[in-house]
Amino acid sequence: MEAQSDSPGENHSNKTIQILTEKIIKLENLLKIKEKELKESETKNEELEKSWKTKESEFIQNLKKANRKIDELQKELKRKQNSAGQTKMDDTLLQLKESLETEEDQHFQELQLAKIKIKNLENELTKKEMEILQLREITNEKITNLEESLKGMEYHVCIHCGKNAGCFSSSFMPDL
Repeated sequence: MEAQSDSPGENHSNKTIQILTEKIIKLENLLKIKEKELKESETKNEELEKSWKTKESEFIQNLKKANRKIDELQKELKRKQNSAGQTKMDDTLLQLKESLETEEDQHFQELQLAKIKIKNLENELTKKEMEILQLREITNEKITNLEESLKGMEYHVCIHCGKNAGCFSSSFMPDL
């Protein structure tokens, strides 16, 4: 239990200080939560970026393999061209080209999706940073207001009714 105060005015001021202190603690806790969310978003963003770079590297490797495969198949088809005729080679090359283009399109779409995810995470990260900055400003402003209100407080209590500066009676006395 709290110790009983000597005067109601001091009691009121202590309660005000306690309420403001609790609000500041809540804001600081909220700030910590938002900072943790920001760190988690940054980690997630880094992981997606690594994943995107890996997929990009895989795509490039697959493209190189596909180009080598095309070269090999073209050589093989040229050898077979003499015996099988031009039409078969054209058909096979066309099928191969379509197959490779489909595979290339798939990899390109995966890369585009990864880029979109990274952009969304960057936007989310920016939002979180703005929220944290706003919370910091609010917390700092409340702390400043509390400090200023504590500096300027003079405790005057009415002898007549016991209120601090709320009575219109002229019997105020400084708190001792």
